[in-house]
Amino acid sequence: MNTNNLRRMGTVLLLLLLLAPMAAAQEGKPTIAILTPVANVYPTQEGALLNMLQAYGFISAEEQAAAKGYRDLDGESINIIWGTGNSDLADTNIMVETALDQEPDLLVTFSTSVSQIAVNKTNDMDDPPAVIFAAVANPFRSGIAQSNCIKPAHVTGIQRNLDYETIVEALLLQIPDLQTLGVIFVSADLVSVDGYERAQRAADARGIGVTAAAAVDVSDLAVATDGLVSKGVDAIVVATSAMISPGYGIIVETAKDAGVPIVAPVVTAIYTGVTLGIGDYRVLQEGYDLGRLVVAWLMGEMDIATTGLHTIADVALGMNLDSAELADIEIAEALVEQADAIVVDDHYQMAPKLLRDMFQNMPVTDEMVLMMIQAANLPGVSVVDGMVQVPMAMILDTAGSLASLPTVANPEADLALARSLQCTEEMIAQQ
Repeated sequence: MNTNNLRRMGTVLLLLLLLAPMAAAQEGKPTIAILTPVANVYPTQEGALLNMLQAYGFISAEEQAAAKGYRDLDGESINIIWGTGNSDLADTNIMVETALDQEPDLLVTFSTSVSQIAVNKTNDMDDPPAVIFAAVANPFRSGIAQSNCIKPAHVTGIQRNLDYETIVEALLLQIPDLQTLGVIFVSADLVSVDGYERAQRAADARGIGVTAAAAVDVSDLAVATDGLVSKGVDAIVVATSAMISPGYGIIVETAKDAGVPIVAPVVTAIYTGVTLGIGDYRVLQEGYDLGRLVVAWLMGEMDIATTGLHTIADVALGMNLDSAELADIEIAEALVEQADAIVVDDHYQMAPKLLRDMFQNMPVTDEMVLMMIQAANLPGVSVVDGMVQVPMAMILDTAGSLASLPTVANPEADLALARSLQCTEEMIAQQ
């Protein structure tokens, strides 16, 4: 969606939101380092984070625009420095070290690998910067934390729910006589290994065999996929990893002629041709919640030492009918009926539940979501069979654009998140 259209939709939203932005209350001029394993993997979360900073007056609209595109910002109230890696652990280590050399007050880290490195490098510091992470699938397996409340005193964040049980259940609807499940994972990524093990357990519990292929990076994906296809797997699950997620298209193309469906534990994977994306979808909410935690810290309203981890556990089912057709795969009607997101005829269809996070702090129903989308009267956007439909080109050309909608501060609701995560002595003892 282009900027003008988004602003028009934003106007509709703003008519419904009455609270004005709250001015910054933090003393001094803190420096925030925002670190991601590779550029443009988390644009929605990054955009929502900047939105929250603007809503509370920590950056102006002009500063927000200046900070986009991974450009460092020397702002009036805060400094922002960006760090992007190349999906490579060595480069990620250098990125984190470079950021720490600039003595930031806060590290905002995306992905398990970046967060793990950041925590490891700050654990032994006498006065470490705070670390707030996002897009981390299993902080316990990676050593970032022991439990929701038992973790380094300078660390908190948001963990994702990657639901391999639901993936296997969905595959049984697609392939009732499923015999062998292929899994691609990254051997050096603990979260990806954990995903492989979860898929293995889910398959074992249902009498399904598993054949795995390890990869180091994107360059291994074609060979790994071809190896699984040659062994006759019925479907391939990609155990998520920031190191290989840019290569979903390679896996899809390699398996296409064999008619093997590809499944990933994130709904947005269907953008790149993955047959089924099942699991995490609330990336916009994750970005806003990350922003709420950062704002609470900046305002002195959150003690990270006693703030536990936040979890977003909702699951959605997405499918790419266009790529399925190219691979001569007919998606089971039972799955189509459950779909929350569909790519079909070069259009993207979304159930209202995928759009509710656009309307922050508003208790909207499905009907209200559809009414507001229709009221925005955006070119190319329509409602089809109870789903919002947009040309796929809009989604691909403006990744994260929904996060550019205007946001207003709601201190009572926004600060409630950090307060809800406070760990008591009893909770720590139980964990």
